[in-house]
Amino acid sequence: MEGTLKISIANEEMILHPYGAVYWIRMDMVLIADLHIGKIEHFRKSGLAVPAGIVEGNFQRLNKVLDTFKPAHIYFLGDLFHSKKNSGWDRFFKWMETVSVPVNLILGNHDRHDLKSIPEGLINMISDLDIDRFLLSHHPEEHAGKFNICGHIHPGVVIRGRGKSYAKSACFAVEENRLVLPAFGVFTGLHPIDLEKCAAVYVCAEDEVLRLK
Repeated sequence: MEGTLKISIANEEMILHPYGAVYWIRMDMVLIADLHIGKIEHFRKSGLAVPAGIVEGNFQRLNKVLDTFKPAHIYFLGDLFHSKKNSGWDRFFKWMETVSVPVNLILGNHDRHDLKSIPEGLINMISDLDIDRFLLSHHPEEHAGKFNICGHIHPGVVIRGRGKSYAKSACFAVEENRLVLPAFGVFTGLHPIDLEKCAAVYVCAEDEVLRLK
């Protein structure tokens, strides 16, 4: 799959997509964190001049990931939504009509702003998911004997070039017992990580995943 990178993590084969998604091969599932649907609309309503056209970027990226892996399951690792219901939510619900596989949401802190606005039965919502020796969650969690896969942090790196030039990129951050996914959504920002604390770092370049460490 062009641009993706297969890795072995906690003795499981997974494929990293440059948009920030993970495909867990054995479980036939796609994992996506921090889409923050409705954030763009929220800021536009507040008067910030965010181009309306970038909204569709989220859905183009989602479709590309699903077309690439054709998974049996989709799990959003929290903060699927950003704030109270707005037109961005409606666009997402319309997108869901095109999806033929179960959509699951591990609830994040932002999702709890307006849960009542999610149509009943549309999305399977849970607090976390325990699979064999893995724990899927939104926030980083510590559980003995479990490898944690999570979001929330929006990990990124700052790569410095000559002079004062630099570039920021989202990344997958691997710690001793944890994989932190980058934020999938456009206009979500990133948090620079401490490379010294990571066992491995995979950078999301424009159209490929590259190992930085």
